[in-house]
Amino acid sequence: MSHPGPEGYPSTPGQNPQQPLPQGLRPEGPPTYGPPVGTAPKHRPMLIGALAASAGIIIGSIGPWVTFLGISVGGTEGDGVITLILGALAAAALGVLVTRTAPPRFGLQWAGTAVGAICLLVAIYDMANLSTEDEEFFGQMIGPDIGWGLWLLLLSSIALCATATIAAIQMRRS
Repeated sequence: MSHPGPEGYPSTPGQNPQQPLPQGLRPEGPPTYGPPVGTAPKHRPMLIGALAASAGIIIGSIGPWVTFLGISVGGTEGDGVITLILGALAAAALGVLVTRTAPPRFGLQWAGTAVGAICLLVAIYDMANLSTEDEEFFGQMIGPDIGWGLWLLLLSSIALCATATIAAIQMRRS
């Protein structure tokens, strides 16, 4: 049984702030979409790791890929331009995925995996070419050394492949 409420208050049970709700009733609010507030999707940590790996690809693409007799050659003087652009595209795609709560469209969740695989192939190809450049000079083998930028590209590409693939699988299951 409901009693009329004070002036300006509704008289239905639960609508009056001074009247407690009957057992089992909750106030209804607007519909909510996406995951509950305060809970992050399971794939979010992997996406953040993939973003960090994309940053590693970008930094490695700019860093020195070859050192020889104290002279360094940056990655942007060769294939590093390709990996730099791909790393930036992967970071943009992963940034969109981190901020969205709706399921991705058009296979966007696989962009990080594809970019990581391409950058990994570029790193392996360039490392293999550098390791065959040794020459004999007065009885000693000398040749270019692989710079830290190429090593960072290799490791970041592996990390991007792994984290982006795990995130994509987790997004598909949720």
